[in-house]
Amino acid sequence: YEPYYEASLTESNGVWSSTYNTNVETTMSYGPYKMTQYQTDKFMKFERNENWYGYSDGKHVYVDPEDGQTYDMYTSELLEQMKQLVLRADIITPNLTEFCLLTDTDYAEIMQSGLSDKEFIKELRNLGQNLCQSSPKKIIITGIHTTDQDGTPQIGNLYLGNAEPYFIAFPYIGGHYSGTGDLFASCIAAGIARGDKLPDLIFTAGNFLEYALKDSIKEQIPYNDGVNYEKFLSLLMPV
Repeated sequence: YEPYYEASLTESNGVWSSTYNTNVETTMSYGPYKMTQYQTDKFMKFERNENWYGYSDGKHVYVDPEDGQTYDMYTSELLEQMKQLVLRADIITPNLTEFCLLTDTDYAEIMQSGLSDKEFIKELRNLGQNLCQSSPKKIIITGIHTTDQDGTPQIGNLYLGNAEPYFIAFPYIGGHYSGTGDLFASCIAAGIARGDKLPDLIFTAGNFLEYALKDSIKEQIPYNDGVNYEKFLSLLMPV
């Protein structure tokens, strides 16, 4: 939303920065849901946008890409069907919000629980292990915000499977770019086809995305345009 974006830009010594999409006031909500609460790097709350025309115009439905059948927009029944689909997977890569939905966990409650980083990871591990008992066999929870020993913000991925849980974090770059989850999942899928081990893949994909994010912020790429990843594809090559 250009007026909000322009109003959020500031310049200091030739360097531009933006607070766009960092709080409710600088975020334009549109579509089926609207943002009502935001806590930086911790919590976002969305509520149904009663003013969205798509609920009543009879033109907005979900179309199944396989059989072409149409369905109502997101419903609890859709979530239940997704849970059944997940049970057939070998590996899933949900972000934290999606993981909470799959495990019937209240996202707001767990984010505001006051748990330390270590306790938070342990809680996710327990929830994930319960899910793994029925399948899928391996879960990679992405986008987990933590801090290192010096209090520096980090973002990491938690791998849950047959072995001990594996958590790896990278410096938090900032920004919410479209498509990073798709890039991560693509790296994992390609690496598995190549025969790589999952812990190694998680590091490789995370390192690749860290470079892409840094470059995108440096070049001031709009969030909805995705990240500059092409120049860093060589990082995905086997050593």
